[in-house]
Amino acid sequence: MSKNIIYIGSDIGTEGTALFVHTQNVAKLYKKLGYNVVFVCDGKDKQEKKINIEEFDYYYTKQYLHIPKIRYFEYIIESLYGLKLWNLFKKVANENNLDAVVLYGYNPEKRMINFCKKRNIPIIVERVDWFEKSDRNSFFARNILQKKVDYTFSKLDFKANGIIAISPYLYNYYSQKNAKVIEIPPIFDLKNDDIKITKNSNGKLNLVYAGSLGGNKDIILPAIKAVKQINENENKIRFDIVGVSENEIYKSFKKCNLKEIGIFAHGRCSHDDTLKIIKNADFSFLLRHNKRYAKAGFSTKFAESMISGVPVICTKVGGADSLITNMKNGVLVNDNEIETIKKVLETLCELSDDEITKIKQNAFDCGNELFSIDTYKEPLKKFMNELK
Repeated sequence: MSKNIIYIGSDIGTEGTALFVHTQNVAKLYKKLGYNVVFVCDGKDKQEKKINIEEFDYYYTKQYLHIPKIRYFEYIIESLYGLKLWNLFKKVANENNLDAVVLYGYNPEKRMINFCKKRNIPIIVERVDWFEKSDRNSFFARNILQKKVDYTFSKLDFKANGIIAISPYLYNYYSQKNAKVIEIPPIFDLKNDDIKITKNSNGKLNLVYAGSLGGNKDIILPAIKAVKQINENENKIRFDIVGVSENEIYKSFKKCNLKEIGIFAHGRCSHDDTLKIIKNADFSFLLRHNKRYAKAGFSTKFAESMISGVPVICTKVGGADSLITNMKNGVLVNDNEIETIKKVLETLCELSDDEITKIKQNAFDCGNELFSIDTYKEPLKKFMNELK
């Protein structure tokens, strides 16, 4: 007989996002262990609804109101209390005999812990990032929401039965405080037996970045400038950029024909199209600041790149980059300065096709071991059996 889990989180039901892909794959891991998983998440319609996506049922809350000022007020209330999620969760919980609850995010954690404790249902919280106050963009986020998040990490999470940590940083944080924790990075249901890893045969060094110029996570402008400087002398590199339009890049590179210097901005693409572009590259970029968010989080793009046989050029910050052995299964850079990146790219341009293929193969082998759903079946089974 299958066991039932509710997987709850505000944004986990938005199809096509990295968050959607990640939580779906964690649910698939639970399914391999005999659990039936249903999702409870924020919706975009005026009424609550239930939709089946692939192999899972998704229950959606009502959307925010259309009046901007009221909608923002409702966003604040939900960020602090998670009332809509909580009310929908109770409805779904009463319709199912629950064996466990997995909470992605922070709301409504306190209510859910109390609910589950009274009914002797194990509750697991999933932690995938930990921003600092300086990373927040609004007064509300910096001065109110951040306090709630820090309280959650320092106090509330330890009242849960277990914790899923996405990174070594978060795993170490919780394990050092004697919490019941398991480390599960971005994972995928891999079927790669027939994939042959080779260097792109167009005679150039092929780079890719998938992300955006907004926010405060990824850094990409130094890489664009480094490629521009190299290709002004000789067009050695093709740099494909997904998620960023030409107009966005032109703000920093006026009077510049991007295609003439080997830079191709694709704008927003579907997840499938993005993966096709990534798989055609020799290396991808993940440049980040040396801050807590880069250590605590774990980029889905990093994992998707490696399982595609595309090694990552990443900044040494003590996060996902700790899985990289320099010039073996990826490339490490000490900082995000243009000259640093330029020197690294010039070194890569001098490598033979066989040398690049070897690095790509090592990335593929490493990624398929670290990011396969099957790798975590036995550890998660043990983790769930030991919950108290």
